[in-house]
Amino acid sequence: MELVRQEETEKTIYIGCVEKGNIRSFKVVENAGYEVLGVQSVNAFSRFFPKAQPDIEPISRPDEKAEVLHLLEDYYQDHVLTHFDYLFLNNHYFVIREQGKIVAGCQYHRAHWAINNMPGIMGKIIMNVLPRLPFINKLFNPKKFEFLAFEGIYFKPGHEKTLHQLFEGLLHREQLHSALFWMGETCPYRQKLVAYGNLGILNSFVKDSGVYIMTSYRNMSEEEIQKLKSGPLHASSFDYI
Repeated sequence: MELVRQEETEKTIYIGCVEKGNIRSFKVVENAGYEVLGVQSVNAFSRFFPKAQPDIEPISRPDEKAEVLHLLEDYYQDHVLTHFDYLFLNNHYFVIREQGKIVAGCQYHRAHWAINNMPGIMGKIIMNVLPRLPFINKLFNPKKFEFLAFEGIYFKPGHEKTLHQLFEGLLHREQLHSALFWMGETCPYRQKLVAYGNLGILNSFVKDSGVYIMTSYRNMSEEEIQKLKSGPLHASSFDYI
């Protein structure tokens, strides 16, 4: 890392992600000169029988994409590490409108994990017991965990229920039952969604999960670094799947 840093002449942020429970990796990354910027929390949304939502509509035209991008840039203006590189991938950004205005929106990516191990007693229960339970195994099968990863999440104040309807409609569209999304632990939008609740049973199994976002800097002033540390983290789910 020292060799890499010495060659860099531009302002640069080096970023590493370490699972919260991985103490050994945390120490290795810390010894390489990284410090904790914040925590990206894993959140889940699940429905046993997701229903079709006729009000959802895809964003596909250039003018629609420009509208969404402007909306999200304003929505996440106080967040750090913000990027929208994977928005509109496969034209999978969808919204719900009221009176022509977007009140809820998100991008989804279809993902497929095979999970080999989870630590602790709860990990053993999740790996060995949940897949044998009727209905629960619809939400989570470690050998074939298929889910949607949401990002670019937007909801107008007071429209948490509308966002849930959008999430549910996208699950129905892809014939899946589970979704994951990553948000900074201190993100105000995450806090509103957690407070609203009704995310589904899968969220109770992942609510204490997350990753440390660890950073190292080059050619940046202390003022710039402190400003970076002051805002909630933004996350792109594509970076985690």
